[in-house]
Amino acid sequence: MLGLMLELLRFAIIMDDIGADIDWLEYLVGADNDWLEYLVGADNDWLEYLVGADNDWLEYLVGADNDWLEYLVGADNDWLEYLVGADNDWLEYLVGADNDWLEYLATSKGSKAVNWKEGGVAFFHWPCWAELVRATKDTTSAITLSDTERSMILDAKKTAEFHDSDADICLEAEKIAHILQHARYCIGFTGAGISTAAGIGDFRGINGKWTEREKVKNYGTKGASKFKSAARVDTLRPTYTHEALLKLQEMGLLKFLISQNTDGLHRLSGIPADKLSELHGNTFVEKCETCDARFERPFPCRRGNGAFEIKCKRCKINHRTGRRCSKKGCNGYLMNTIINFGDYLEGNVLSRAIDEASLSDAVLVLGSTLRVTPANNLITMGDRPMKLIICNRQTTPHDEDCKVEGPHGHALGSRVFGDCDVLMKSVMACVLKPDELRVWEDGRQARMKQYGQKRSAPR
Repeated sequence: MLGLMLELLRFAIIMDDIGADIDWLEYLVGADNDWLEYLVGADNDWLEYLVGADNDWLEYLVGADNDWLEYLVGADNDWLEYLVGADNDWLEYLVGADNDWLEYLATSKGSKAVNWKEGGVAFFHWPCWAELVRATKDTTSAITLSDTERSMILDAKKTAEFHDSDADICLEAEKIAHILQHARYCIGFTGAGISTAAGIGDFRGINGKWTEREKVKNYGTKGASKFKSAARVDTLRPTYTHEALLKLQEMGLLKFLISQNTDGLHRLSGIPADKLSELHGNTFVEKCETCDARFERPFPCRRGNGAFEIKCKRCKINHRTGRRCSKKGCNGYLMNTIINFGDYLEGNVLSRAIDEASLSDAVLVLGSTLRVTPANNLITMGDRPMKLIICNRQTTPHDEDCKVEGPHGHALGSRVFGDCDVLMKSVMACVLKPDELRVWEDGRQARMKQYGQKRSAPR
């Protein structure tokens, strides 16, 4: 029993508008029932049941002279309201007026409300997930949860990932492209989420570094994910999003970039150092502790071992790499630029980020949960009302800022849930002409070779 509970506690929640592994209708009415058969009866052909044996069902639904959608819902009616009625829950309507769908969901699959898959992953549509979360606090909910499953759902809520539909992302991409093209001074702000496609782990995702630590703390090692990324930082290459940000800078649509990432992929992609503030440092950059000269390397600048070591008073970690400054007359010790917990951000790097953020009237945030200070304060330092764009799989404290309305009652910003590469592919299709887009995307293979050459340069 204990083993089963520990297995259940290794969980993650992924929201998806389409549910990749679960047919939601089949899930609602039972794995052993054909949902159409369930709806219309085992002895009836469902098409025949709907339209009659003597009628052509398509013709019957739409009529030769009628638009089928208009025929179905009426020009003045909302189609969902038309189908289920204003007072009916549409999901309840699907599974039968006498059956509560939530109760059906809660009592199926044995004693569990959720059909957890291997590894503790579960996929939900938004209404199902919202009701499960409500059931953790509301004793009147039709869903009955065990203490274990209630704990699982509440923990999962902290790292839940959401994905908008492709259609919604395309619509938002058009809006984002318009914002970029008409902003006076748009800046970018990036987090670990833009590098997951390159093979590096994030921090607060379902298998993120901090998420895994919390699982081990709460449930022991059996509660953690078995998956571990083996990618070395020097083998990582810029993603589509990294390259898109460089292209937007080259087009003059993105004036400056602020990043929380230390993987060096923005510099590798070609973002100029004077157009970039890497708030938490760069694994491939070391600086002199005496003269502040900076050196960008083709290899990771890890802390060294030897008599030269000295622990930082703030983070208690040695920053010295073991190399010396090559600037004439200096010969000071070189240090990595990584900001550890307890370290202060570099003053000149933060000051430049503040200056650029203060100039902005639009901010494009990609792959960040915006929960680390003081970095997250930068995105709201610009002109008001702010046009804030956020793309991330998880919620952020600034989601509502994307919905600030302009004088015409429309949201000035945009909030997209999903993968950054998916969104940016749609955005670039809106800001580039088809021929330009094709040439730029076709050049990625050549650029990948260039990245490899940079990382393999002589030490």
